[in-house]
Amino acid sequence: MGRSSFNRTSEERNAAILTAHGKPFTPFWLPEQGLAPDKVDYVRTMGRKALVNVLNYLHFSDRSLLIHMQEAGYPNGYLLAADPEPCLDGEIMCRWPESSVLNDPAAFIRNLVIDDGKSMIIVPLEQPTSDINALKARLPETSYVLSRRQAKRYPCSGVSVALQLKGRRFEGELRDFSPSGFRVRFETGSTFRQPCVNAGDVVDTELKRDDKVLLSGNCSVRRIQEHAGTCEIVLQPSSSAVPVFSKRTVRNPRVRLKPSPTISFEHPLLQMHLQMEVVDICSSGFSVCEDGNECLLFPGMLIPDLAVQYAGSIIMHCSTQVVYRNKDGQGNVNCGIAILDTEIVGYTRLNQLVESALDPCAQVSGEIEPNALWEFFFSTGFIYPKKYHSMQSAKQEFKDNCRKLYQNNSEIAHHFVYQKSGRIFGHLSILRAYERTWIIHHHAGRALERRKSGLMVLRQVMHYFNDFYRLSSQEIDYAMCFFRPENRFPSLIFGGFERQLKNRQICSMDLFSYLPLAKFALATEFDDGWDLEECTRSHQNIFEQFHAKHSGGGLLLNAMSVAGTDKSESRIEALYARNGLVRRTKLYALKHEEQLVALFVVDHSSRGVNFSELLNCIKVIILGERELPWKVLHKAVSQLSNGYNVKKVPVMCYPSTYLETQGVVSNKTYQLWVFRLSFVDAFIKYMQERFRFS
Repeated sequence: MGRSSFNRTSEERNAAILTAHGKPFTPFWLPEQGLAPDKVDYVRTMGRKALVNVLNYLHFSDRSLLIHMQEAGYPNGYLLAADPEPCLDGEIMCRWPESSVLNDPAAFIRNLVIDDGKSMIIVPLEQPTSDINALKARLPETSYVLSRRQAKRYPCSGVSVALQLKGRRFEGELRDFSPSGFRVRFETGSTFRQPCVNAGDVVDTELKRDDKVLLSGNCSVRRIQEHAGTCEIVLQPSSSAVPVFSKRTVRNPRVRLKPSPTISFEHPLLQMHLQMEVVDICSSGFSVCEDGNECLLFPGMLIPDLAVQYAGSIIMHCSTQVVYRNKDGQGNVNCGIAILDTEIVGYTRLNQLVESALDPCAQVSGEIEPNALWEFFFSTGFIYPKKYHSMQSAKQEFKDNCRKLYQNNSEIAHHFVYQKSGRIFGHLSILRAYERTWIIHHHAGRALERRKSGLMVLRQVMHYFNDFYRLSSQEIDYAMCFFRPENRFPSLIFGGFERQLKNRQICSMDLFSYLPLAKFALATEFDDGWDLEECTRSHQNIFEQFHAKHSGGGLLLNAMSVAGTDKSESRIEALYARNGLVRRTKLYALKHEEQLVALFVVDHSSRGVNFSELLNCIKVIILGERELPWKVLHKAVSQLSNGYNVKKVPVMCYPSTYLETQGVVSNKTYQLWVFRLSFVDAFIKYMQERFRFS
């Protein structure tokens, strides 16, 4: 920032003092003013030894300091940047950067200034000499530290700022920030020659680094300071809280852990690695405490990669956003950080950490001794004689597939267990059944000291879902479960909620009849006029209209990825394949004389993924019960039964009355309960009121 001419008028020289030399400097206290430092409460002294250490740290960190320059006859000075060399014996040498060359012999070197954001060190230089390359001087025995700023200011570089006001856009660069706001520099040009931005205006503000948004929100303009060619604006965030998700009636409980977890991340504005201690934590986020004068976090600030650590191990990596900042009355600030997205394995570990703190008997996808699990299923009657009879021929396959689901950190399955001293008292698991739907199944429990273990694991699952569905990468919308209408417990819980809610767009039930159907041994060709083909998008639209009219709406087709879904892309098959398992769904339409008669949802999965094989069966949705002869349906099932390594293929029919109209006796019926997870807090509230658990 050196000058290019020495001979100027007084007006030119005065303007140069404010602009061309460097940063203007009007100090609020200087040693030469004659006021003793012990009379000024914000000034303290620093010895030469401590100062040398500060200077060497600046050199080590490749940071500049400032030289206070002043011209004779002018009280105001200016600052020039300089790069310190290593300091050993009380002498300092600073080199002028190319952009800040000293070439004015009339300038007088007064002080060396070191600004760390919160305090300023003033160093009166002894016998300074300089040329166009460097400055040399002796360091005094005493320097002065000014700590008048209430909050530390942090310099920044490489962060672009865009302001939007009244349809106009201004782009600048972030210079520094403090807990009270941001200082932004703009090249004024023609835009800032007009009074287009004024103190008090509220502007839409966006901070970016390398085209990645770091902060977005409203800020108020606190101060505007113009110099020739530039304009600096100080912005203050307009709110102490930035909502990230919609407000819920029920939030998951927070816990305080000992030892406390820690978070570590690279500050997006400073590009400096930070580590902070967590005050409390839950499955949706956590809070930290900062010194009110040295805050680094702002509401709205995005942290792309944050690691949560506990007891020396990394629990999860996640993307987060600061959502609030509250003062506690003791000079500290509590900041809340919300989890925006993470991998499912990390989210599950976090749930395990929180749930076990709430109740030591609760486990989320923890290690289970296989024999203890099978003993539990048999002793509780979950695997009853008829069910075991259907399983026993493939028992080793059931064991192997169950091990894959329970002993791997899986993307497709998680289990919730209530156990004590190694013995299981409650169990429930969830499984990714369709592209956007998880199934709740294998629910069983037995008494433990007056505690209802079945309810305990159900509570764990709802806590899990309460934040899980908000993770954008998981693409999850629905939970579903099958249960027999005569089973009192699920009918009371799931059925009771559906009946109380009375809103089929949030929660719906549909009754299916169930029948294991033997394959035709002989020809299975259709009579003339009948045709079975892969389902198209237009077919799906017709089935949606039928189901909406027949059942008053509902989520059945949405949950099974029939409604509004392009089946050409399926990631669920790849997820199962990575875990050594099979899961796929195909849709077929049965037509008679070009009129749609039935939809077939052909589900394939590895044996034992669901013990009742409800994800390894054919589901039939029938548009006209009397238009579809039983013999035709049987032939269609036989054509679709390739790939089922069983003698009888389980078939589920909707409406459930179809088999009765055809004179066919059904073995059993199943309710299919489907729930939209964005309303999971309503289900938790129902459980709290109905069964008195938190």
